[in-house]
Amino acid sequence: MIVGKFELSKKIKAPLYMLLCGLHGLSFGTLYAPAHALIYGLNFKGMVAWIIAGVPFDITHAIGNTAAATLIIPLSALMIKLNKGQYRQTA
Repeated sequence: MIVGKFELSKKIKAPLYMLLCGLHGLSFGTLYAPAHALIYGLNFKGMVAWIIAGVPFDITHAIGNTAAATLIIPLSALMIKLNKGQYRQTA
């Protein structure tokens, strides 16, 4: 959402969205590990083990996020057009 505030061309925005979404997918396990450690009563070593065990999921998550990020620009343009009423449903 922060990136959308900057005046960047679509050629720059698309790879930037993909990069940021992929990085978020990779960092997912690390971001949520402290919460899981508190919930499950893990110590620091247990939390690190939780992070390492989640790396395969984080890689899969990053790939999925990167693929989904390719749709951000076209879908947001469609939503703007729909909001302006440019697309009318015909029966």
